[in-house]
Amino acid sequence: MKQRYLIAMDMDGTLLDDDKKISQETSDYLRQLQAEGNVIAIASGRPFRAIEPYYREIGLTGPVICYNGAYVTDPVNHKFPSHHAEIKKEIITSLIADVGPENFLNVMCE
Repeated sequence: MKQRYLIAMDMDGTLLDDDKKISQETSDYLRQLQAEGNVIAIASGRPFRAIEPYYREIGLTGPVICYNGAYVTDPVNHKFPSHHAEIKKEIITSLIADVGPENFLNVMCE
């Protein structure tokens, strides 16, 4: 039996080029690796909605790690145990108040 691997990659600066595109060479290679039985996963700080179009473009079937690990899912295998970490709004509001809103360049909550 051939050894299989879990291959996880980031998107920005890794999977995507400067134009936010996946090269044909990269896409073909990932499809080949997946066809050989390897599991290709995307791990990114992006939300799922920003990852999914690329995931579908390549035709991936492995898990997706979003929000720097706060949301893990598998869009193809619905038996995969998804993980979703939530932080209460009150905690975020308190954190912003404690640090000072002037010290944040950007706060994104979804």
